[in-house]
Parts: sequence; C-alpha cells; structure tokens
Amino acid sequence: MKTETFEPVSLDAVTFEPASPSEFEAQFRLIKQGVGEFVDAIWGWDDDAQRQRIQERNPQSGFHWLAYHGQRVGLVCYHPYDKNLHVHLLVIKKRYQAMGIGREVMNRLESHAPQVGCDAITLSSFNDNHAAVGFYRALGFYTVKTEPHFINLRKNLGQ
Repeated sequence: MKTETFEPVSLDAVTFEPASPSEFEAQFRLIKQGVGEFVDAIWGWDDDAQRQRIQERNPQSGFHWLAYHGQRVGLVCYHPYDKNLHVHLLVIKKRYQAMGIGREVMNRLESHAPQVGCDAITLSSFNDNHAAVGFYRALGFYTVKTEPHFINLRKNLGQ
C-alpha cells in the first residue's frame, strides 16, 4: 500500500470564501457528509428536517467555503458572541482530511477572534465523533460541558 505524504498547508494556501444562499444545497451535501452518520445514529437523518434545522440555527452570513489552491475543500460556519468566536461547524471533504487544512482553518480563526473582540473559541462536537474531539483536544481545547450526545469545548486565547 502506497502512503501519500503532503506538504504542510500554509495559511496563504487556504482561503475563506463567503458562501452564497443560492449554494445552500451544495453546503447541505457537505454537511451531510461530515455529520450525517452521527445525526442518523442518534435521531435518524431526514433531509427536509435537517435543511430546516441548519437554516434556522446557522445564519447564512457565517458560512464560508474553504478553498485550497482554488479547490473547494470544506465548509466552516462561525459567529462571534459574548466575547467568544463560536464555530458552529467545520467540515473538510474526506479526500482533503489529514493534510493540515483543518488545523490551518482553526489557526486562522484564532488570529481572527481578537479582531472581532473575542478572547476564546467555543464549539460543540458529537461525543461519538472521536476524530473531531481528538483533533480539537490536540489544538488545546478543553471540555466545558458534556451532554448526552455532545461535548462542549473551549480554547482561551492570549494566555
């Protein structure tokens, strides 16, 4: 089996592009790829119900496509609130995972947070999404609260 190696991703190579409301279906497909199995295991996945939930709980203004050398490789949604930059979701397409793109996205958000008056980054992950929880812990996030299906994480900045 051939193992591929990748050059580290640089901040310059990852760009954030505001997502248009007209692109919601493409966003939805990527979100389903990223978290569908976890939603399905807990509540069952219903496309119409999930579309409505995503649109109601995540203002479109926070959605950004992630591009790497001009290719759309993922999606992030975040908003500042109460001195926290909250990451609603981060999904990297499977073929682009483990390349450092997610780490660079989070580094970029850490740099952005103080510019919008935030001194911490917060997020939630499904308890059973062990890869995501491990990823965030490796970046210095700690558990704030554990719920039946979710773990709430936080990283204080500038300390």
